[in-house]
This record gives sequence, structure tokens and C-alpha cells, in this order.
Amino acid sequence: MTMKVHEVGRFHGCSIANNFNCTRSLLSLFLSSMADNQAPATKADIQMLMDSIGNLYDANKRWKDELKQEMNEVNAHWKDELKEHFDLAVEHFHDEFNSAHREKISLLDDRVKDHEERLCTVEAQLAV
Repeated sequence: MTMKVHEVGRFHGCSIANNFNCTRSLLSLFLSSMADNQAPATKADIQMLMDSIGNLYDANKRWKDELKQEMNEVNAHWKDELKEHFDLAVEHFHDEFNSAHREKISLLDDRVKDHEERLCTVEAQLAV
């Protein structure tokens, strides 16, 4: 049995995403070849199996690292989008409050003018 891991993976259509199925395929291939030969496993066979499992472990680790990297990128994008939305909402509230404040000042100014006119009328009637 001289098949290498990448050949077994290619033969069974394995990818990093389904390492468990690859390991199962590799073990079934190894065990079926042993059952066909009825010969005990040699040290080279066992070493090849251990190397294959190690390579699958490494591939799984790379896949997890890639997945973590993608998730970090997605989270960073989501975080930036959320911050931008928050900034827009705050700006909208700021504009609304400024508008309400200007309106209140305008109303108070109108009331002051009205009071001044009434005071002038009262002063004129009292001849002060």
C-alpha cells in the first residue's frame, strides 16, 4: 500500500471541510486493503497511516484558522457597518434636537416681543 494522503484525498473527493469523512475513508481504505492481503500491518503501513492522520490534522487546523480569519473579517465589517449606522442615527437626533431648540427660541422670542408690546401699551395708558 503505497498511496499517499493527497492521492487518497483526491481519490475520494475529500476537502479540508470534511476531514472527518476523509479520515473515515482513509481508515476504511487501509483496513480493506489489509483485509484483502490478510497480512499484518508493517511498521511502514502504520507510519503511513500516522502520517496521513497527521496531515489531516494539519489540514483541519489550517481550515479552522482560515475560518477564524474569515469570521474576524466579517465581524470587523459588521462592526464598521453598525458604527456607521449609529453615527447616522446620532447625527439625525442631533439635527432634530437643534431644530426643536431653534423653534423653541423662536417661540420664546415671539412671546417676548408680544410682552414688550403689551408693556408699552400699559405704560402708555398709565403715562409712566
